[in-house]
Amino acid sequence: ISFAALLGSKRVIFDFSDPVDAIGSGWRLRIRLLAFDMMVRSAKAVLVENRYYQRKLSDRNVSQAYGPVDVGRYQKSRTESASRGLSSRLRVGWTGSPSTLRFIEPLFAPLDALAAEFEIELVLIGVSGSGYSFQQLPVTCLPWSEEVEFREVPQFDLGLHSLDQTDLSLKRGAGKIFIYMAAGVPFITDARGIGLDVITESGAG
Repeated sequence: ISFAALLGSKRVIFDFSDPVDAIGSGWRLRIRLLAFDMMVRSAKAVLVENRYYQRKLSDRNVSQAYGPVDVGRYQKSRTESASRGLSSRLRVGWTGSPSTLRFIEPLFAPLDALAAEFEIELVLIGVSGSGYSFQQLPVTCLPWSEEVEFREVPQFDLGLHSLDQTDLSLKRGAGKIFIYMAAGVPFITDARGIGLDVITESGAG
């Protein structure tokens, strides 16, 4: 696609949300960086989610645009789950992948401590285990699929979104946050990066 755009035979819009220019290491990363630079330079327009890339690519034809979420399907699932009644436990949930689980690991110990006093449970979508030895908190891990995410997220009482304090986190998108918002689920996030941007812009926090 990039070569076709360079030759002027295609009009390419380059749309990305997560740090596609920061995956891998060594020669693989160098090739990825070269390809990323070619795509950015050859694209007629570049769409990004966060302000980091908006500033970094300010000399390009760049615009900020958040990715779409199927709100209707999440709302339908939330209505169906509400009709089944409420659980006595507060359901705290997260959806992601094994590579992003590390971002919420610092929350495990506090949640486990809270479970000693309050009826709460934790649902993790996209991982087979937490890697943490919970003493009090009941934890359910579910494999990710579109169907599972649409069914389970609307049943959360609180969604988790957290990033670490590295510069790489500033490059990440807001996919999880928008899923929680589409499902009508309150969420917690960091006062930094994309989480802060969404909270500030939406007035949701």
